[in-house]
This record gives sequence, structure tokens and C-alpha cells, in this order.
Amino acid sequence: MPGDTKGIFRDQSKVTSVDLATYSFGQRFGVTPLQMVNAACAIANGGTLMKPRIVKEIKDSGGNTIQTIEPVEYRKVVSEETSKEVLSMMSSVVNDNGTGRNAKLQYYTVGGKTGTSEMGTNTDKYTASFLGVAPTDNPEIVVLVALLGLKDNDEHGGGALAAPIAKNVMLDTLEYLEIKENINLKSNPN
Repeated sequence: MPGDTKGIFRDQSKVTSVDLATYSFGQRFGVTPLQMVNAACAIANGGTLMKPRIVKEIKDSGGNTIQTIEPVEYRKVVSEETSKEVLSMMSSVVNDNGTGRNAKLQYYTVGGKTGTSEMGTNTDKYTASFLGVAPTDNPEIVVLVALLGLKDNDEHGGGALAAPIAKNVMLDTLEYLEIKENINLKSNPN
């Protein structure tokens, strides 16, 4: 997208074992919110990375479509099997009493990833985030909520703060899009 920047990673030749360890839980590198959402979309799309699309279509005042922006596929970034496995892990974060349990919806399957990160070195400020996919049985939406500048002495976990906000955004969006509720979840509310 115009204006989007590259992620911030150490040059591969300079990556240390400490970098690899901290990369594994999401620290010592930087990505934009759009890059994070696009990565989650690739997981939701069965491993296919798409060009981000902010606008789907443009309509005139009479409701007639005057331009449609077609999806553009970049490439396959992970296998279908890997994307299903990651989506399953994201589901367990929300549904198996994981850190994202505050994003659980009663009649939709949700997967997610919580995040709590320091805002640079030598600071007492944090970012709390939640990245959600719904419904996981047939993904339609990806939502990212990031709360910036939380103080060290505040509750600053992504699961506690960002997940409940994402839950409301996902529910409103799924209802707006008229995505059908999962009738199997209705018969088993646990």
C-alpha cells in the first residue's frame, strides 16, 4: 500500500540466538498493523497472501456500483495444512481458556492471538493487542485492536484489555455482514 513501510528486522547475517528466541514470542522486531492483519488474512485464506484492499467497491449516490476493486493474489506463503494448524492454535487461545478467552463469542467460532509488548527499550509503556479471526470454521473477518502507551503499573495485557474490545467489534461486524450463527454452538453454549 502507498505509505506502508517495511517491517523492522535485523539483517539476517546479524541475527543472534537471543534474537531468534525473542522473535518467537513477538519481540525485537516491528511490523505495521496492516502487515499484521495481512499475515492473519493469509492464515485465514488457507495460506495465500493477498494484496491488501481497503475498498471493495465504489458506488454512486443511487447505490450503483461504478468500480469494483478485484482481489489480487501475491503468493502462497504457507501450506493449507499449516494455515489450518495455526488457525486451530488461534482457536485454542480463545476457546480453551487461553489468554484470548475474553474474545469468545457465544454463537461464532473465534481464533486469536493476544499481545503485550514494550514500546521500545528503557520505557514503562506497553502496547496491548488482540488479533482475531472469525468465524474460524469459515473465516470472513480479521480484526486487530491495539492499545498504545499503557503504563507499566496498569493492567496492560492484550487478553484483558484488547480482546473484549475485539469481541464487540467482531460481533457487530459479523451481524452487519449477516454471517450466519453456528447452530451447533447454539445447542451447546459451552
